[in-house]
Amino acid sequence: MRYFSLVMLASIHLLASGIDANACITFAQMDLSDVKFADVVVVGKIRNYKIVEDPKVREIQKKRCENKNTADDRYCKMRSFLSDYAQFQIEVDTVLKGEPDESVSVTWDNSTFGEPISLGEENERFLIALRAANSNMPPLRGPSAFISANPSPELLTVLQAPCSSPFIFKFPGETASKVKDILDGKDPGDAGSTNPKSGLY
Repeated sequence: MRYFSLVMLASIHLLASGIDANACITFAQMDLSDVKFADVVVVGKIRNYKIVEDPKVREIQKKRCENKNTADDRYCKMRSFLSDYAQFQIEVDTVLKGEPDESVSVTWDNSTFGEPISLGEENERFLIALRAANSNMPPLRGPSAFISANPSPELLTVLQAPCSSPFIFKFPGETASKVKDILDGKDPGDAGSTNPKSGLY
């Protein structure tokens, strides 16, 4: 797992402050036209989903809490942190943009909300938009956000504007259809924006 020094210092500061995996003051409305920032958009099944825990911050937590009464210390009870991330494979059924392989390994650093423990049923399909580490990301639309470096820059990562929702949508579904329309060059009109919790959750 790679980090830029500035990001590590920020993570340590947040840990010392006892801040958990949700670093957003408010949630930003999702703009579906942000799909233009994607390098790859596919429909497929999620496989081998796992949470990758940051061992460095857990070592910091362990040292800090060794001599504390953990029953009264919120920080010592924390189990997820901003520097944790999810990694999974997409078994691709349909390619909507880009030229991915039939199976794509990706990361998801959902530092705005925190990653779920599991994602996707056995035969459940999703429309997922992805971008490369060196590609532009959607702009910040909320008052603040913690933006970390891509933990595995050699892999594609889930497209997500800071403090908004990830481009992971159940397929078939209303929101997935809107995203497909945008990719096809159709004007989504007022349907281009949606609530930050729609689609995945």
